[in-house]
Amino acid sequence: NTRLGMQYDGKFKDVHHPVSFRINYKTSLRKLAKRLNLVANVKYLDGLQQLLGGIEKYSSTEKTRFFLHYKSMFRSDSSELAYLNFPDEWQTAKYNNSINMGINHSYVYLKSSGIFSLSARSSAFTKSYTYSTLNFTTTNKVNFGKFSLSSRLFIQYTTGNSVPNESALYL
Repeated sequence: NTRLGMQYDGKFKDVHHPVSFRINYKTSLRKLAKRLNLVANVKYLDGLQQLLGGIEKYSSTEKTRFFLHYKSMFRSDSSELAYLNFPDEWQTAKYNNSINMGINHSYVYLKSSGIFSLSARSSAFTKSYTYSTLNFTTTNKVNFGKFSLSSRLFIQYTTGNSVPNESALYL
């Protein structure tokens, strides 16, 4: 079960970045362990260069997912900020590299369903930033006949001497 996906947008909206693409790759590492996958994706989207690579492991019920990956984001110059609604929330010519790990658990009980997520992120292999983040998210949906109630709780703690604007939490 090796999967490779690609998305390409060939619209020539701007002279600087006429092409955007996203390539996703996922393959099983079942020879090492059951329900263990290697994941990778590369994208160049509206001036953002992003690489991600790592592993994910699912529980026997496939309701719980553990993950560990390395992520790198980079915008080379200020011309790449032209696409953004909030260009001041990004910095250029700095690598935002991080190691990310976490757990996601989905559930269905009686008339409700949802997902719990706990993750940690820390800057890695970069001189540009030093930060660490821990966050918890839960989403829940409860059905009441023809109506449903959806809720979300998000808690995040970030610490560091140099937190990138694009990784900060704005309230």
